[in-house]
Amino acid sequence: DGQLITSGIAEPKDILLLDGPTNRCLDLMLNWPHVWCITNYEKLWRIIRSLEDNNLSAHYDMIIADESTKIKNHSTKVFKGMMKIGKPAKHRIAMSGQPIEQSPLDAWAQCEWVEPGALGYRTFYEFQNDFSIVTRTKLVGNAKIPVRRAWQNLDKLQRLIERFSV
Repeated sequence: DGQLITSGIAEPKDILLLDGPTNRCLDLMLNWPHVWCITNYEKLWRIIRSLEDNNLSAHYDMIIADESTKIKNHSTKVFKGMMKIGKPAKHRIAMSGQPIEQSPLDAWAQCEWVEPGALGYRTFYEFQNDFSIVTRTKLVGNAKIPVRRAWQNLDKLQRLIERFSV
C-alpha cells in the first residue's frame, strides 16, 4: 500500500487509497466508511466495470479529477466510466495545468464531465462543427477520416470555458 500525506485535510482513517487487485478495491470501496477515496483513472475504470458486472453502484458527493486531460476524449472507456460514476455526484471538479493540450476540441469532454450541457451543445459533434473545419481527410476503408483541421470561433470558445477556469 502507498503512503499518503494529508496535511490536515482529513484523518488518515477517513481516506481510502485504492491500489492493488480490483476485487479487493471494490470490496474496500463498498464496505469501508471512508470520506475520501483516491485512485487513478485506469483502476477506476476497472472498478466501475466490476460494479456494473455485479449490479452494484457507488455514489459520492464530490469527485475531483486530477490531470483531467485523461478524460479529454469523449469516446474513451475512461471518459465513459467517469461520466457514469460522476453523474450522481453533487459536485465534480476537473483539474489540469493545461486543459487544452492538442486542440480546442479537448475542452468539450472535460467541461461536459464537470457540468453536462453547460457549453450549450448536445453532442461532441455539434461542438466540433462550431469550432473546427476539416481541411484534409484520408480514406480508411470506406470512411473519410479527418487528418487536419482548422479552428474557428475561438473567441466564442474562450468565453464559454472561462466559467470553468479558476
